[in-house]
Amino acid sequence: ALMSKELRLFQAARDAGLPAPSPVDLSFVLVGGGNRPNGGLFARFPGMVNRGVTFDGARPDTDYDVTDISWQWDPVSDFPNYPLNPFALLNTLIGYYTLHSVYYPADPTDPDTVFQDVTVGHTRYLTLHPDHLPLLKPLQLLGVPKPLIDLWRPPLEYLVELGYNRSISPATPTPARMIPPLHNPIPIIAGFVKAVGKGAHDFAVDLTPKPKPKPKSALPTSRVETSATPVTAETAAEADNVEPQEPTAKKTHRPLVRNSLRATVGETGMNAEAETHESP
Repeated sequence: ALMSKELRLFQAARDAGLPAPSPVDLSFVLVGGGNRPNGGLFARFPGMVNRGVTFDGARPDTDYDVTDISWQWDPVSDFPNYPLNPFALLNTLIGYYTLHSVYYPADPTDPDTVFQDVTVGHTRYLTLHPDHLPLLKPLQLLGVPKPLIDLWRPPLEYLVELGYNRSISPATPTPARMIPPLHNPIPIIAGFVKAVGKGAHDFAVDLTPKPKPKPKSALPTSRVETSATPVTAETAAEADNVEPQEPTAKKTHRPLVRNSLRATVGETGMNAEAETHESP
């Protein structure tokens, strides 16, 4: 809310020809902002007063570049369009504790977490998909097994999303509506059945035993290449001229007293080698 007020003041000063920071030198990154036009709590209930704070509505687009980042289901920046949806309302209330104050792991550069990426005017709106559904977070903390969480998440997430209208641009000021517009119930029921099927699939995948990795061989197989010298008349003649030598007695050794020891000193490459002691 504070940055949104500063943006309004800077833009008003520029429109009036008064001194203001140049948009070339100043840009903004807003995280979990309540003035997001479609989703921000202050934009859902403009003019409402709570504990002396007046909800000042949606943030207008300005000459300054703004990156607006929000978790999906953050109650401050992604409040439901239809708060009478009990699943959406309870989910967003829990999300105040599990999402609104936990933006450290948010990664806007990860395409797997980007739920919505829309640029309107000078503002880029990024909505990120969290790694959990707030509605199920208490069960996770109580130790409910992951297969059951994965079984329930798709249908519950579908019911939560019925409290939102994602077809509206995040840049469009959208106050809350108590009653959602009437729709054909058949597609809604079909979507819920599909979500139940996805949950059953995820449940089965979690229960399927994972194949054990094959052990790697300890030593690589080495290949010895041999080369044969062709026998010619010249090499045969040289072999005939070689005088036979008397066999020499093979020197026998007693077993080694100890093995050689090699030690590497630091990172300087200096090696110390102990000599091998033998007895004649």
